[in-house]
Amino acid sequence: MKNLLLTDRQLNFFTAAFIVLISAFPLFFDLPFRDNLFLTWEGTYRLSIGQIPYRDFTMPIGYGLFIIPFIFFKIFGSGLVTLLYAQVFTNIVLLWVFGKILRLLNISEIAIFFATMVFAMSYTFVFFWPWYNHAALFYEIVGLYFVVKLISLNKISIRNLLYCIPAGFFIFLSLFTKQDYGGLALIFSLVLLCIDSITQKRWKLLVGFIVCYTLFTCIFILPLLPYQFSYWFNHGQAPHSSRLSLFDLINEFFGGSSVEKLYLLMIFLFVFYRFSSIADFFKDRNHLFLFLITVGMIVQTLLTKVTSRLPADTTTYFHAFAVVYLIQQTGIFLKLRNVFKFFVVFGLFIIWWSAIYWDYANRIFKPAVSVKSEKTQTLPTTLVNTSWKSSNFKTFKKVTLPQQTIKGIDSIKILYSKIASTNPVVLNMSELTPLAAELNYKPIKNLPLWYHLNIGIFQSQVDTISFNIQKNTYDMVLFEFVPNLNNFYPFSLRDSLKKHYSMPLVFPAPRKDGKSIIEVFVRKSID
Repeated sequence: MKNLLLTDRQLNFFTAAFIVLISAFPLFFDLPFRDNLFLTWEGTYRLSIGQIPYRDFTMPIGYGLFIIPFIFFKIFGSGLVTLLYAQVFTNIVLLWVFGKILRLLNISEIAIFFATMVFAMSYTFVFFWPWYNHAALFYEIVGLYFVVKLISLNKISIRNLLYCIPAGFFIFLSLFTKQDYGGLALIFSLVLLCIDSITQKRWKLLVGFIVCYTLFTCIFILPLLPYQFSYWFNHGQAPHSSRLSLFDLINEFFGGSSVEKLYLLMIFLFVFYRFSSIADFFKDRNHLFLFLITVGMIVQTLLTKVTSRLPADTTTYFHAFAVVYLIQQTGIFLKLRNVFKFFVVFGLFIIWWSAIYWDYANRIFKPAVSVKSEKTQTLPTTLVNTSWKSSNFKTFKKVTLPQQTIKGIDSIKILYSKIASTNPVVLNMSELTPLAAELNYKPIKNLPLWYHLNIGIFQSQVDTISFNIQKNTYDMVLFEFVPNLNNFYPFSLRDSLKKHYSMPLVFPAPRKDGKSIIEVFVRKSID
């Protein structure tokens, strides 16, 4: 065994098997309902029933996040489990394309295996459910594959120039999902293509990419401009506030990010050791673009840690790029083909990222959450989340909920059955948005996709909803009160509901904080 060496074909198989197994891992378990899962589900559901973003509902992001889940909704239905299927697919494709980029740069299969392993364990394994940060990076990586494909071309023909189309499309989709990731992806792509154009004295690839990117920008955005798309999309436009702060960037760089800075130090040490001049550095094209992509991803991490603070610890993709660079440059891969050494290093990599899978193992195998009464003094003891379990609700298949939340949904169904024959108007300001499919009502048009004050909803929309509450426009309203989040759902609307509606039902929200509740309001004539 000590003399047995792994072939490229075997390593390729191990890489593919690892990608599929780790990506499909969530399918084998019932998963707890995740905070903010409502956003991905409702945006996808609204698209699936024919509602058009910015015309029928508003949001301060592009709808790139919903495209893949939308396709899966059309195939598998609108249950929450479909989002799980969509994310498994996304993770598999992301890891596969990552390896394809490295192969274009002539990286060894052993380095690709361990880099893919790190990418999966440090990053994709965190994302069991679709989220916009991940979706934006997914589109960026797929777009960068086609950019690198363009750069790797020896000859430029009309057929080869067609790669500009998917390159421009996916880099644009990154922007159309999240501004910071997408903007950096565009700059990243332009830098790579500009350097290729200068060093190879060819400009058709750069021009072709810019033309295709501009074309897709026009195709996607121009039809939306009549619906105030620019207002909702631009975070820097009032009343949005800019997330780009020079002080925050400097503070993050010097006050933290020690791992990223260590990687940068090691990478530049290797560059200075290997190359004696700038001319030599630019001659080795495979190394040049691997260096640019690796450093670019580390810099992108430093920036997006500031511009996309939540959820935390979701910028760990940079580890994979740094690992592949260091393994490739040190020549370690020549030794790791030995079967014994390979599996020893494999085990050490597993141990390196044990905190990730150990944390999820605890969540999956110990779903019950005990909440001490002294931590939930704002709630009656009957509303405390004592355990999480699976339900019989079709839309919530493979998702566990607090036992009291399940009872609350059963009570909602009874309430709804009293008014179902009248095509009731239901305003759902809670995280239980899948109730639209479960109860078979249509989400109200011309309302925000989510209701976080001054992020997803603004005072003019709050005033409109408040006016409709006073007029008893809604037959049923679900309001989620999250006391530790300021106006996650506008508190003023809760006050208005209490004044003008009856509240026959209250139960715990599907959050682990033990303090959030969902209050169900109905018109007094119904109650």
